[in-house]
Amino acid sequence: MKKSLTFFIAVLMTLSIISAGNFSASVTSDGFTVTPLSEITAEIKGYTGEGGSVAIPEKIGDYTVVSVGENAFLKNKNIESLSIPESVTSIGKSAFAGSYIKSVTMENGVVTLGDNAFRECVYLESISLSKSLDSIPQGCFYSCTRLTTLTIPDSVKSIGDSALYGCSHLEEIEIPSSVKVIGSYALANNLQLKNIQLCEGLEEIKSCAFFQNPMLDRVEIPSTVKSIGEYAFTECTSLESVTLNEGLESLGESAFDTCPVKEIYLPETLKSIGEFAVGYYYDQDMFGFCKYENFRIICNEGTLGHAYATDNGFYFVFADKETTLPTEAPTEIPTIVPTTVPTTSQPQETLPSAETEPSETTVPSENLPLGDVNLDGKLNIKDATAIQKHVANIEVLGNKSLSLADVNLDLKINVKDATEIQKRIAGII
Repeated sequence: MKKSLTFFIAVLMTLSIISAGNFSASVTSDGFTVTPLSEITAEIKGYTGEGGSVAIPEKIGDYTVVSVGENAFLKNKNIESLSIPESVTSIGKSAFAGSYIKSVTMENGVVTLGDNAFRECVYLESISLSKSLDSIPQGCFYSCTRLTTLTIPDSVKSIGDSALYGCSHLEEIEIPSSVKVIGSYALANNLQLKNIQLCEGLEEIKSCAFFQNPMLDRVEIPSTVKSIGEYAFTECTSLESVTLNEGLESLGESAFDTCPVKEIYLPETLKSIGEFAVGYYYDQDMFGFCKYENFRIICNEGTLGHAYATDNGFYFVFADKETTLPTEAPTEIPTIVPTTVPTTSQPQETLPSAETEPSETTVPSENLPLGDVNLDGKLNIKDATAIQKHVANIEVLGNKSLSLADVNLDLKINVKDATEIQKRIAGII
């Protein structure tokens, strides 16, 4: 009896192993390679077909295609246009990154896009996104340089870091009311972006979100926005009209620096304003911030905006009065504390060429990340700024900071290390 039972169990185990093997086996059809996810569903793992105009089928064999896997079409040079059926609910990380695809039609089944899904698709001109999409993730359309238009569905709740960075032909975009957060560098360095519409419902604009958009000339921040991060609109060199509404609580350091705004209202609800937030531009020759001439602040008496105006020596008027308070205009535009702003490109040759050799006797702290020269436990813009100040002999780093400053590990401390930090923050590295 025991022998019979043992034999029966062995047969069952063998059958289960065979079944499991069949379940995980890949299937190839019409150039598509799919891997079963269940008895009835499968994920596309690769494509080796002829390309051209390609439609992902809803079914391959007995399986319904529900997913496009990670790297499935990575650097594919044959596909020109693609349609994605409603059966597909998710697209994996870097699924189409670096491919030569020109247009994409996405049915409304897709809920999830992976990070860098269409990163550096430099031929991509148009894409129709699913109306069920929950977010545009980190690096999703990074450097899609030929993308001219993008309609963001009102199902999207967030736009990730560097999601639309460097889309140099994107001229306008509307951020629907469903979006709560715009990530760091999300829409930075878009050279043709002239018009952005931010809708009520948006709550946070993170650091450098719209950094270096030289054609952007006006922006209105919705009343639902609580926080604008540091360098959020830095170097938007045509931005002359900025509307900040009541409800804003935090305005980050250099949020609108090097934006030629002539006048701005600082809401009564503000609880924090960073240095050089408004009214300043960065002088590349003098390595420092200067005030814009004839800039004025509109504020309410006794508010933080009032304090910012007086502390920085700006003209100001109270919102409920017509007379300018007796704040004297400076006879010349002063250079303020020298510092730098983040840059997304290699520093110009006008930067100092001084290089510092790291001390062989200093050992980097095990508890701090490489590059954290201000020793605050985080790698951010302030670290890049500190290295550039050191190179320019403005503020010399201490031994502990020097031990962390050689970010690119070339045994030299120079502007290349600051650039390395900026690229990491932007998601370029």
